[in-house]
Amino acid sequence: MQKLDIYKRIAGIDTVDEYEDMQDELIDRFGDIPKVTEHLLLVSLLKSAAHKAYITEITGNKNSLKFIMYNKAPVDTNKLNSLLSKHRNKLKFTADINPYFTYMPNAGTPNKAISDTKVFIELLTDIVNDIGELTV
Repeated sequence: MQKLDIYKRIAGIDTVDEYEDMQDELIDRFGDIPKVTEHLLLVSLLKSAAHKAYITEITGNKNSLKFIMYNKAPVDTNKLNSLLSKHRNKLKFTADINPYFTYMPNAGTPNKAISDTKVFIELLTDIVNDIGELTV
């Protein structure tokens, strides 16, 4: 029962404060957090950010990522060029039935694949938060 309660609470993480509180609680109760648990906490925070940014799906791998948006997402297109410039040639936007962004972390820096899972999840979260800045 205790495990289920913790999993439910992790799945409900909605803010960085809630993430940090859960992290502190787990450390207080069980000691050092295993990497897989830390990754689970980060993924929960990522899912919440994606929901707020109207992103319905994230697919891909460490070389090419696709962020698919809800087709009726309220996007301020005036901010689009600024977002694309921020990420230089790594982020591309495609207007489709469901608009999407493609992020290529290795663009301009070949053979620099991200091997650390935590860093990779944090990168995803940063991109999702940036995309979320487009919504009105």
